[in-house]
Amino acid sequence: MLQQPPPGSTRARPLRSVSLFALAFAASSVCVWFVALRLVEAAGIGPVGMSLDLACMFGFELPNNFAEPYLSRSPSEFWRRWRTSLSRWLRDYLYIPLGGNRRGPVRTSLHLLLTMLLGGLWHGASWTFVAWGGLHGLLLLAERAFRPGTRDEAVALRARDLPQVVLLFQCVCLIWVAFRAPTLGVALEIWKGLFTQSYGMGWPVLPVFVVASCAVLHFVERALRPRLPELQARIAISPCGSLLEGAAFGTIVTTAIVASGAGAELIHFQF
Repeated sequence: MLQQPPPGSTRARPLRSVSLFALAFAASSVCVWFVALRLVEAAGIGPVGMSLDLACMFGFELPNNFAEPYLSRSPSEFWRRWRTSLSRWLRDYLYIPLGGNRRGPVRTSLHLLLTMLLGGLWHGASWTFVAWGGLHGLLLLAERAFRPGTRDEAVALRARDLPQVVLLFQCVCLIWVAFRAPTLGVALEIWKGLFTQSYGMGWPVLPVFVVASCAVLHFVERALRPRLPELQARIAISPCGSLLEGAAFGTIVTTAIVASGAGAELIHFQF
């Protein structure tokens, strides 16, 4: 004879909950399937997260490689939060051996610019990568010239930091053009078109909608992150818990299936 689960237990659910779980799983799977055919680009989805998780499976704890770099308030803060392993490598094996900041401001600026140029060349033997590194070097030099000293990154973001975050984000995105363009000529044409409206791309309605939606989701995630354990406990004992879990699992599984056969080669394989 089957025993009844103790009150509050989530290990066993009535048939109605199982049916709701299956229904939500199927419905969310169908929705994600059609949306993903338009929006999911699998080349590059979560490679860093997968690397961290796979390393943990083998007993290795790797440092987090990204610390929300696009919320940085300065170029130097961006490089301390973006691809932290590469930033440390450039510092330890290029910048410091070249002399670092030990030989005066002029030599320090030269060492910094040379480090970024070589960092760009590390990505590939192309002038576009050299230009990408050089532009980031000039951005760092501009920061040193107009805002000397270091910023305390432990200070939380404030509303007055928003203009700096937005300005830096725009500068970084403009520099990314050099990274992704096949040639410098194409990069120059794109930059020219961005400022003269002559590139012929029209209004990117769908990309703008996707980016805006992701921005909203980002702020929602940041707000919910501290409350996640509490929300998980409440969902587990909720009458709709099976429905929510089914929708979540259906979204994850279907997205993984759709993304597994789409996308192009990860750009880092070229380096």
